[in-house]
Amino acid sequence: MADATARFTAFLVMATGLNGAAWEVAYWFAGGVAWAILLGLAGAAVSAPIAPAGGVPTYRQLWRRWWGNLHRFEGWQYVVCLVPALAVAEVIGVLWHQEKGYWIALAVVIVIRRRGGSLLRATQRCLGTCAGVLIGGALVLWVPPSWAIVAVVSVLAGLRPLLKERNYAAYATVMTPLVVLLMDLGRTPGLSTIGYRLIDTVIGCLIAILPTLVLRRRHVA
Repeated sequence: MADATARFTAFLVMATGLNGAAWEVAYWFAGGVAWAILLGLAGAAVSAPIAPAGGVPTYRQLWRRWWGNLHRFEGWQYVVCLVPALAVAEVIGVLWHQEKGYWIALAVVIVIRRRGGSLLRATQRCLGTCAGVLIGGALVLWVPPSWAIVAVVSVLAGLRPLLKERNYAAYATVMTPLVVLLMDLGRTPGLSTIGYRLIDTVIGCLIAILPTLVLRRRHVA
């Protein structure tokens, strides 16, 4: 549920940035979740039952751990980091009247992760996101044929799960051009649009690093 919430937030920022309705995002996201659950149940029905390994927690233990986390700061750390940073990003995007202002909020969602991490990892995510914007912009300006776009999207989508746990900077570098290609599909933005998008990404990354700095000082203190 926590992972799905983070994905939903990213989809919500992207869709509303493209003038989509928030309820439509929730509707289609819920449909996708329901479909994934049905596929999971079908797969479990046809596969052979696997005996649980030793030490696997029960649902009651997981529930108690989750409920206990709600009574500690660590259980709310993702929310505490994301909500203020996302609010600042949205305010800047509204006050700065330009078409791609929602990329500030999108950069915040990409950089701030549920499991947190060190300042080094946050910086790596920022650098990877900025590099991804440049790569995605170059691919869009190139105006490749449709089959090439499909091939590039397929390769990038395949690399995502492989890089996510190994190197988050590389993951962000792959994830961002994938988002750029999907959002600019059928359109060819100008150099100014790509420049604004890069500036917005840098601003969003700087906002996203601030919670990490504050939490770092809190732990040191």
